[in-house]
Amino acid sequence: MIAKTVTAVLREFQIANKVINFVTDNAPNMVKAFRLVPDMCQDRAESQNCDEQSTVELVSVSDLVNDILMMTMRILSQMIILLWISSCSISAVLTTP
Repeated sequence: MIAKTVTAVLREFQIANKVINFVTDNAPNMVKAFRLVPDMCQDRAESQNCDEQSTVELVSVSDLVNDILMMTMRILSQMIILLWISSCSISAVLTTP
């Protein structure tokens, strides 16, 4: 029902060929609905005599956030190591007679 409604709205407003992404929560009904929407995209491509195949990639927002956090942690740990090495070098220079 959700996929049919979305498809109907896209067609009614003639924006099916302009929509690139949909953002939803990760609820099972939304995941299932937006797996069905590519059928609409394929109909659009055929009506425009277009050879391109539409694909849908489902990406979990929590996975994206976790990836960003992991990269941030790696960068921060490298910065801490560099700061520690710099402070050791400065300490060695200051304590050398």
